[in-house]
Amino acid sequence: RMAVDAGMVEDAIGREQDWLRERLARHRNPSGAFQENLADGRKLLVQEERLKDGSTITTTVDITEPMESEEHFRRAFEQIAVGCLVAPTDGTIEMFNSAAQRMFGYAPEEILGRSVATLLPEAADEQHLGEFERFVASGEEIPGVDRELSGVRKDGQAFPVNVGMGTMDI
Repeated sequence: RMAVDAGMVEDAIGREQDWLRERLARHRNPSGAFQENLADGRKLLVQEERLKDGSTITTTVDITEPMESEEHFRRAFEQIAVGCLVAPTDGTIEMFNSAAQRMFGYAPEEILGRSVATLLPEAADEQHLGEFERFVASGEEIPGVDRELSGVRKDGQAFPVNVGMGTMDI
């Protein structure tokens, strides 16, 4: 309450009593982690859990720096002039920059969460996905990974693409 009264909780400014009611209700019935934004720009990850004795334990972690680093990476990724995507080991597209959007014709909401196979002609996707799986399994570069292949646009039109794979530690 002292932090709210001091104007330290951004989400509570101008609605202090409502915020306190909502926060107390969440505290009484914890339902997982949530983010709390402070007026000084910091962001906290708050996790509450009900214990067997009926009490509630709260853990708070300052996540400002990791979030800023992620945002910096996302901005830089978006500025890359060539089409790039990020897919973890399962081949699901997690990031798709604006150059890739122009190349393939997909909006982010249409492609994120889909398989990289979506971007390959049917005849080639099994071969290329097999190479991707070998690359992931070994962590070693595959001879000829940086090479011209065929991609397929949203409208079904095939076109040449230069494909390269690499790893990134996060």
